[in-house]
Amino acid sequence: MSAGHAVALTMELFERGLIGTDDTRGIEARFGSAESLVALIGLIGERKGIGDLLAEGMDFVKSAKPEWADYILEVKGLPLAAYDPRGFHGNGLTYGTSRRGACHNVGGWTIRAELQSGRYDRFALEGKGELVRSIQDNRAYVDSLGICTVVRGSLGFSDIPKGEVLEAATGYGFTPKLMEIGSRIYTMERLILNREGIDRSSDYLPRRISEQPLPSGPTEGRILTRQMSDTMLDEYYRVRGWDQAGKPTRATLETLDLPRRLKMD
Repeated sequence: MSAGHAVALTMELFERGLIGTDDTRGIEARFGSAESLVALIGLIGERKGIGDLLAEGMDFVKSAKPEWADYILEVKGLPLAAYDPRGFHGNGLTYGTSRRGACHNVGGWTIRAELQSGRYDRFALEGKGELVRSIQDNRAYVDSLGICTVVRGSLGFSDIPKGEVLEAATGYGFTPKLMEIGSRIYTMERLILNREGIDRSSDYLPRRISEQPLPSGPTEGRILTRQMSDTMLDEYYRVRGWDQAGKPTRATLETLDLPRRLKMD
């Protein structure tokens, strides 16, 4: 997906006249050309022309070419995954709060819940904080089990986990603690991110998402503004037990038994 973003960025820059064939080693980098798509991936892999820059990732591209920033769709350095958050507002919250950037995996994949479950309006803002928190905590404990997230449901590892498989393999009955363990993992990782300078300001989506409505399709005209993101972030931080700057509170750390583990005073 990141490679696809890099190719799309190149094509947009090319069509806007911001780069030319000198940058693309003669490739006419235009949308709709499968031949150009494959050739640009080759440039990235071989680090030739603009591919040498793209191979470093979007954070590096933004720092090297700040004039391209409006065309780079990323959060915390990772490009958006395959789902447009203007069409699924909960997924916008997952991109913003994911610990590793705009990821639909550890960030939480809300599409099934928002589109298929019948329990959520995909364009609603309320309730998305709790939805995203539960999915993220589920993914966190599943990752710690060392199993593929794709098969987690068949093994009973949802946000209401069943313990037969785990307890048969380990002999330990800690199934009721799994979601708490997931919350502890996510909060611990947030503390590390806070230490590295990540806070609320890092949890917003790219400006294009907040300023440009979808141009066509069944969600034509939809947009996810910064104010809308703030509504979801406020709820998300509240259910996480983080303050409005996106930092876990001391009370939350104590509830999750983290002060002792971190040897905090």
